[in-house]
Amino acid sequence: MKNWCFFILLVLPVVGVSQTVPAPPAKHFPKIHIPRDAGNTARLKEINRDIWTPFSAAYATFDAEKYLNLHTPDFIRANGGGQPTVRDLKGYRDHVADGFERGKASKRRADIAFSFFERVAGESLASERGIYRYTAIAPDSSRQHYYGKFHVFHRKVDGRWKIAVDYDSDEDGAIGADDFEAGVPPDFFDCMAEAILLDDSLGAVRNHACKSMSLSATIRQYADNIARIGQMGCPPAFAAGFEKHREAWLALLPVTDQYPDLRGEMHVLFKQLESGRHAESFKPLVKTVWDTWAEIEAVMQE
Repeated sequence: MKNWCFFILLVLPVVGVSQTVPAPPAKHFPKIHIPRDAGNTARLKEINRDIWTPFSAAYATFDAEKYLNLHTPDFIRANGGGQPTVRDLKGYRDHVADGFERGKASKRRADIAFSFFERVAGESLASERGIYRYTAIAPDSSRQHYYGKFHVFHRKVDGRWKIAVDYDSDEDGAIGADDFEAGVPPDFFDCMAEAILLDDSLGAVRNHACKSMSLSATIRQYADNIARIGQMGCPPAFAAGFEKHREAWLALLPVTDQYPDLRGEMHVLFKQLESGRHAESFKPLVKTVWDTWAEIEAVMQE
């Protein structure tokens, strides 16, 4: 994002006679597209930790090295708009150092915030689009805001996320506060995304707990834990779907109660039961578990 802002005086024409000014066209803001699956949510939280939190901190203290360390060695930086530029990390480093030094010398403070309308992260690559708001804070605490649209690409390097490509533009002055408010902040994850992340964590524990405790005890523990999802304030259809899923797990107990000494990884134990003497009753119960999960996923896509 921009390292310093030039203050522009807008001189408006003096109008001596009444005239009709056409209304500006209505803005149509993009929809928010942030996949709710547990993997994406977990990786975006890592990106917040590795990039967006230290990014804002570096701007607040004009710490050029802290900021530059957030980028990959092969980083590409591009500015759009009236004076388009493209730089590699070496050229960008000089630009950043100069801008941050001027920021310190100005006796002003700075704040930068981000609003997103698209965030997707794979195992080692990520793409995020949104709006930034740069705030110049004068010694008297008065504030002046500047806005731009950005698209960044990240790469995971040695276990940490880094910015690999950064493009932004103020779209010739068209980006403003309403664009920023239309997005969501970095730490926003809707209830369904948080619920799926919680279930993913509980499911990982569930799948291995039956190595040391009975299958029935493991299922009861998991069912008790996911009951919390019903109190998270998620949409009614989603909460109802999770309760139905919980009941499907509990419906397995009449079969699993007959195997108190069975131990092992859950998927392995399920395969044993699906081919054992209770297969006829157990298989349809397991199918209901996965059918109710499919119903939850369908609600998430609505």
